[in-house]
Amino acid sequence: MLLEEMSPWDYRFQKWRSRSRMVAELYKNTEYADYGQKIGHCGKYLRFKKVEKTDEALGFTQIKLLLEAANFCRVRFCIFCQWRKSLMWHGKVLKGIPVIMEVYPEHRWVYLTLAPRNCHAKVLRREINRMNDALKKLLGTGGGYGRKTSPGKYVYPIVEGYICTTEVTRGKDNSCHPHFHILLLLKPEYFDKKLGLYIPQQSSEEYENPGWVELWQEALGVSYKPTAHVKAVRRDDLSRQVCEVLKYNTKPSSLWYQQSLDKNGLHRYGFEETQEWLVEVTRQVYNARFIKTGGCVKKLLGGLESEPEDLIHSENEDLDLVNSKGETVTFGWIGEDMEGLDLSYYALVDNETGEPVISYS
Repeated sequence: MLLEEMSPWDYRFQKWRSRSRMVAELYKNTEYADYGQKIGHCGKYLRFKKVEKTDEALGFTQIKLLLEAANFCRVRFCIFCQWRKSLMWHGKVLKGIPVIMEVYPEHRWVYLTLAPRNCHAKVLRREINRMNDALKKLLGTGGGYGRKTSPGKYVYPIVEGYICTTEVTRGKDNSCHPHFHILLLLKPEYFDKKLGLYIPQQSSEEYENPGWVELWQEALGVSYKPTAHVKAVRRDDLSRQVCEVLKYNTKPSSLWYQQSLDKNGLHRYGFEETQEWLVEVTRQVYNARFIKTGGCVKKLLGGLESEPEDLIHSENEDLDLVNSKGETVTFGWIGEDMEGLDLSYYALVDNETGEPVISYS
């Protein structure tokens, strides 16, 4: 039996495991070949607790699988591990947000995206450092005089806390597009335009304050207009925006290359360019921190900046199901590699031997 046959919702394990396999191939025969080996073995076996969940409103019972054990490689660009880390961070933030909103019931969230122009992969580390310095100037988090001068004097008075993640994606010319995804918790006075604290998307005669674009431009110290996009977050949309902010370090599509197999063998289109980009980016972001918090979020959601130690149990799991009894089932990554093309899938295996369980109907 396949994993998605027992639990259709858990097709995600197969989806992300398959894409991680492509990343492992990109690292092969490079200075980071050991990363490729680790990713290649990541998530080869998954042990679940099989429980039944009854939907009383709809009147039916379904099988639910709760992950109990798995081997994770924790390589930064492993897509499988990125997905698990995202789930853990997402669960922690959603659990903590009601606490924050209880303390600050009138405050509202906005979603801010900030980016400079694309850069060459070889200067990515320098560009990210420059962005981090610019973000301190923008938010006034450098302290002291920076909170009294532009751009900090406009932003610091309105921000109660924030979550910021760094993402790096690949441009069509193999350049890097580093950018910030930020959730800002803003004081209610910000939205009262009569008080003069409101910051528009861009500067205009309608508003006294400069716009986010101009403030980000000033913080970066550049002559062009960089990307700065802001939008208010509805309370009923907050979960989705948290997911967007905490999604991944780089989009899976940035590590994607087309491949096909025919009688002449395996063909990979764009493999060399993608490999070159990934290797250089891996070199540039070594030990870089891609998530940071500030203000009340840092105080009330302590530990968010650290990488989750547990990639098994999410904080938003149903505790009744977690504490219930159930049969243990194990799925293994079964199949074959045909000239570098992964044809594997998750299939039920014996808990003790790891051998596929073959059922006859």
